[in-house]
Amino acid sequence: MSNLRTYIGQARTHLREYGLTGRLHTNRGTGGADATYRLFIESGESDVQAFNEHTAQAGVASARGQFDVAMHRLRQGLSLWAGPACSNASGSTVMRGHIYALNEQRLLAREDYIEAGLALGLAHALVGEARAVVADHPTRERASEQLIRVLYSSGDPHGALNEHRRLSMRLREDLGVDPSPALQRLYSAILSHDESLQRRQDSRILGWSA
Repeated sequence: MSNLRTYIGQARTHLREYGLTGRLHTNRGTGGADATYRLFIESGESDVQAFNEHTAQAGVASARGQFDVAMHRLRQGLSLWAGPACSNASGSTVMRGHIYALNEQRLLAREDYIEAGLALGLAHALVGEARAVVADHPTRERASEQLIRVLYSSGDPHGALNEHRRLSMRLREDLGVDPSPALQRLYSAILSHDESLQRRQDSRILGWSA
């Protein structure tokens, strides 16, 4: 409780600096030892809330085939992040679960952004982002599958094959498993120069600016 009161005092100090003193409410219950605290946040003030709204709108746009709109929404949502959630705090077991969920949502948004870009035929512009996601998650198959497709579609089939070999080796060494059948089929398609891998969706009009 003494640690909790210290943190609450620090929070009140920061809130006071921004004129938000009344946002943190205390319910002392039957005594000081079982006090509870609640922080009131108005609509639009929470980055998590705004991020979730952007990703939800991106999902609707993707379902409608509006991949340009989806990319714009995902870019807006991802711009709210400065890195992994709560990277400067370990937290309790319960909090670590929430932190993991937040980081998973961010990862899914990054992958959805790449997927929308691939649908628009923007492989060249996605190479850096796809590599960054794989660097952060080297054994995640969806991320590697997207990087393979990005590299192949941007004219680097050798790079695509090398990424498949890297993933295969890493999965066997770290997890003792082979790549999924879908990744194996992708590998075979690249070797056979399957023309379906080069198909693009219409990207004549983009609804966002870089």
